[in-house]
Amino acid sequence: MTNISAFLGKPIPFNNIFIYPPKISDAVDKEFFRVIKILTMSQEEVEDSFHEANEKDKIPIPSPMPTPLEYLLNNANSSNSYEQLVIKAFRLFTRQEISLLYKAKSILIGNIEQQISKMNSFEDLTILNESNFLDFQNTIRISLGEAPVEPPDPNISPKLKIMKAKARYRDKVKAKSGGGVSLEGSIAAICCMNMGLNPLNIEQLSYASIGILTKMYQSKESYETDIKSLLAGADAKKVKPKYWIKDI
Repeated sequence: MTNISAFLGKPIPFNNIFIYPPKISDAVDKEFFRVIKILTMSQEEVEDSFHEANEKDKIPIPSPMPTPLEYLLNNANSSNSYEQLVIKAFRLFTRQEISLLYKAKSILIGNIEQQISKMNSFEDLTILNESNFLDFQNTIRISLGEAPVEPPDPNISPKLKIMKAKARYRDKVKAKSGGGVSLEGSIAAICCMNMGLNPLNIEQLSYASIGILTKMYQSKESYETDIKSLLAGADAKKVKPKYWIKDI
């Protein structure tokens, strides 16, 4: 079930800051999905990106592989445009400035001068590092209506690791082949669900609510169709309505 704060677009606490679930008005930004990926890239996705780059352009695979935080900082340090996207991503979700501390492999959230002037101890600073970056990423995922991820298993066998990587690649290819509904299509569909949402007000809806509203409406539609079929004489052994109000 989607986090209720994410569904309603309410701030979600993380340490001593808040994560703000994006709204549909944020999602129409042309860079929205790119900034999401910057903050939610998992360890497996980092490794997949290097393997794909190696296969396509023969780019050497680093050893050891960088962590998601190292991947973010390395790219930001080597590209000004990527650095600006990182800043934009944090501004979207935290509504605060950040300082990328490259040498310390950390990110300070908040205006550094204001943070230092108010601090009584080092613990008062909001700093992301390897110890809490996955928790931060999972809070971002929750704010988007996505499930949190578990840390990678350090004891996984190389064979199983390769099998999982191939499975992720197949899923990626399948996703690119189509069949899904675009953001525009989902927004248009919600406007047609007779719940008072239309192009004039839907932009204030949280992005996290799109998926659950769509699934709930589909369940309701399926239930009503089954009831109508039974009333029309359908075989009760074959048509078994499932009540639509339930956790998705």
